[in-house]
Amino acid sequence: MKKILFALIILTAISSCQKNKKNAKIKIVENEQSIRLDSLYTEHYKNGEFNGNVLIAEKGNIIFQKSFGVSNDETKEKLNIETAFELASVSKQFTAMGIVQLQKEGKLSYDDPISKYIPELKHYADVTIENLLIHTGGLPDYMSIMEKN
Repeated sequence: MKKILFALIILTAISSCQKNKKNAKIKIVENEQSIRLDSLYTEHYKNGEFNGNVLIAEKGNIIFQKSFGVSNDETKEKLNIETAFELASVSKQFTAMGIVQLQKEGKLSYDDPISKYIPELKHYADVTIENLLIHTGGLPDYMSIMEKN
């Protein structure tokens, strides 16, 4: 009786493994990908070629996420997923595309003053969204203003 019970347990385990074999392979591949990505970014960081956060997702699922390097060279504070970065001009094209989409949906007009959406800029009542898009707004460089504060 013990032998039969043991055989049933073994067969159940084998059957369960067979059903999950495909999922197990996917997890192993993702794990191998994560190891390769970690090695790649670690090597670039060691060579002084990369300092930042990495997030890679597929179909809404995070496959790999890790921080490499420091957020402050002087204090050697390490980066983490909460670290804020100064993007400066890197985000201009994404912002512009978002504005174009909002204009097409009728949610804003290029002729709207920026103070309509950012009341703190009421001193720039004559500056429109179009002025910002084509870089004719005349706004001061905000980076130098932020450095003074």
